Amino acid sequence: PFRKIRQETINQYKRGGVVSFSWHLDNPLTGKDAWDVSDTTVVASILPGGDIMRNFNKLADAVAAFMNTLETEEGTKIPVYF
Repeated sequence: PFRKIRQETINQYKRGGVVSFSWHLDNPLTGKDAWDVSDTTVVASILPGGDIMRNFNKLADAVAAFMNTLETEEGTKIPVYF
């Protein structure tokens, strides 16, 4: 749950930890797992002019919005490796 991820990120930061996130996004074109290489047009499909660029950008915007919520109670933004 994102609430728990957010709180654990804050806890790690307060302890002086370095927070890193690893995201293995499902293949946005086929819907299969991140390691699916059955379609060679995946990258082209998320670039400008690609068939699913808008959908991919919405997903990226949602991730960015979540990352922007990572801050202490005092409003300090928490840096993360992504």
